Amino acid sequence: MRALLLAFLLFLPGRALARGEQRRMTLLLVPPETFSEWESLSAAFAAYPQLKLTLALTPAMIRPHAAAILAPLVQAGRLEIAMRIPGDPILPLIEKHPMAPRPQDIPDRIALCREEFKAALNFPVAGLVPGGGGAAADMIPMLRALGISWIAVGPYEPPVLASEARSVKSSLESSTEPARSAFLPFAALRAESRIPGPGELDAWLKPGDKIRLVADEAGGLVPPGSCLSLLRGLSEKRPSWTWETVFKSSSAALSSEVQDWPGWGAGSWNGRPAQEAAWKAYGEAAAAVKRYQNSGTADLKALENAANALYAAQSSRYYRLLGLSGSEAKEADRELRQRLISVYRRLKQPAPGELYASWLGSEAAAATENSSEESPTDVRISRGAAWISFQNPAGSLSRPLPGESKASDAWKILDFQVEWDISSVTFLLRMASLDNSTSAAHGQLGRLVQDVYVDINHVPGAGSSSLLDGRSAFAANRDCWEFALSLGPAGAALWRASSGSDPAWLADIPIDADPASKSIRARVPRSLLRGNPARWGYIVAAFAALPAASSQDAQPQVLPGGPLGILAPLEQQRGLGPGQRLAAVRGEP
Repeated sequence: MRALLLAFLLFLPGRALARGEQRRMTLLLVPPETFSEWESLSAAFAAYPQLKLTLALTPAMIRPHAAAILAPLVQAGRLEIAMRIPGDPILPLIEKHPMAPRPQDIPDRIALCREEFKAALNFPVAGLVPGGGGAAADMIPMLRALGISWIAVGPYEPPVLASEARSVKSSLESSTEPARSAFLPFAALRAESRIPGPGELDAWLKPGDKIRLVADEAGGLVPPGSCLSLLRGLSEKRPSWTWETVFKSSSAALSSEVQDWPGWGAGSWNGRPAQEAAWKAYGEAAAAVKRYQNSGTADLKALENAANALYAAQSSRYYRLLGLSGSEAKEADRELRQRLISVYRRLKQPAPGELYASWLGSEAAAATENSSEESPTDVRISRGAAWISFQNPAGSLSRPLPGESKASDAWKILDFQVEWDISSVTFLLRMASLDNSTSAAHGQLGRLVQDVYVDINHVPGAGSSSLLDGRSAFAANRDCWEFALSLGPAGAALWRASSGSDPAWLADIPIDADPASKSIRARVPRSLLRGNPARWGYIVAAFAALPAASSQDAQPQVLPGGPLGILAPLEQQRGLGPGQRLAAVRGEP
């Protein structure tokens, strides 16, 4: 603990030494885009009446349920909402990428965010928290024009690709546009195992100290769950600090210096070969979009779709995780390459062959247990004119039931296929075992409850991240679902995500289960599911019905503890359990 606190102190800038009766604290929390613990946030404010803080969110995080909790706190002056661009892109690199600078992306994305915030909360936001606290001095006039009054930063060096350092540095130094103050420096909390608690901070702060702290969980400077842990600690300890939101504390502290969080600099996103290769591949995709835009024959819809795909590839999360080892790096490698391939597909151009090979090289093999060319760990995708199939990798896993030591093949998914025509969409699942002999009351599937969550529009945050009742898992923000097909003891039911409330039942769907082939088939009328299934995303997860579940329950109650089997790469299957973030499989990125 002493070493942890020392590491934290080393990265704090000089503290204001004006003495007074109380410590003054401005706290900025940057939770991950999957954050959903709004009740815990509300409970912390209720338990600690003096608490005031600033919360940095993307527009998609403010669903109706969250808005109902946040709005009263904002109106009471206890909470300030700051803006984040989805994906927390590194703004200086987007603005001045040596291969394909895209400065217009920044005002375009911020303007869109402002409109989405106003629609969600009915009031504008004043502050911007860029990815990693990264900005550039020449952005200030543009940000001011967009109504941004403060930008959270820390010490900063312009991020550049090593091979292009000279040209980018020169372009930054040659800027003569005057910069008005708008940057607000923060001290970044850093911890590898756990964030310092309120008691430790209170013991360190002296009376009269005034400090601005940022806990950037989304950027990886503090461990997962740190924002919620700090909130709970504050509500329990209730330290006698004087609290201020960032906007209230910023007027006398604005600076024109360009900075980022300590510990999140150039080495965080291009310090390893895989990261630099990824930035180069992004630059090539951005250059392809620019060439298409200037070709004189560009289709505006295709150009818009390609730009949106490029926005998704700007997420700083990918480049940060590529600097790590293990499954997180491999997942980021795969997802980012799919994003960039999608840019070319939307331009109707062939993607470079390099995008079909991992940037991790030997690191990828070291990160994956028992991997080989003959035994791939990814989901295998096949397709035809009116069907698409997803095959789980060899060695796929399932989890034992509570109280049992051995996993059953009844929860192990072998493959999943979708077929369609003008009249219906058919879902076909094949399990490692299909045993309905345990109880006649459980119908064709025994105790198996098989859910299929369908992401039709592929818009991050549009849809529901919460699964059906009692599932103890959630969908990744980029894979929020609009429709869910749940197959259980009573047959199947189709559900539609409903904004701010429980899912809405649409129809009962008959199923056909064949124990001999271990397959389950459900056919949904086209009047209920429209669109192109080849472009949809699918989360497929197996659960167990409670022993007392009636075969007449449309949405059977399941055993707590999360999914027992999923359709996913082996790296994700190894994380089976409660609270798991489930990612969709899809034929197109």
